[in-house]
Amino acid sequence: MQFKNTVNLWGGIAQALHWAMAVLILQQLANSHYMVFLDPGEGQDRFFYLFHELLGVLILVLLVTRLGWQVGASHASNTGLYAATAVMVGSSWLMASYAGFPVFPNAPWTLPNFTRQNLDYGRWAYNVHVWIGWAILGLVTVHAVAAIKHHVIDKDDVLRRMTPIWAYKWITLK
Repeated sequence: MQFKNTVNLWGGIAQALHWAMAVLILQQLANSHYMVFLDPGEGQDRFFYLFHELLGVLILVLLVTRLGWQVGASHASNTGLYAATAVMVGSSWLMASYAGFPVFPNAPWTLPNFTRQNLDYGRWAYNVHVWIGWAILGLVTVHAVAAIKHHVIDKDDVLRRMTPIWAYKWITLK
């Protein structure tokens, strides 16, 4: 496996970061839509909120790692996805802070609240969080359609460069 990006292929680290973030972001979107239907205080809702928080922090770590790895290689949709992902994670942490809930309260370490409790601002952060979620869904759709357009219409190597080598047999240019 090659680790560095070339003109013909994204390196293994860039591919791994890309696909890990894609899976986690889609999981977060699905999880958040399920969480809306849970009854507060029944135990199951707390599990999903903790899981949601854990994946959010993991996405933040992957985002920072990916930005460090891929400085200067982004296009407009990637930049929009990076910015929206950062706002999503930030609004989540802000929402928890304004609600007075620490992130990971029963874990060996807890992310600190960085503001005082304020339910009005918490509602605002929640609304930002929800709308950014919809924006991310739209940006992911544009991102996927653009990749397919590059492959089918432009017949260039954009999609192939981000495809792991083991999946090349499914991505052919003719």
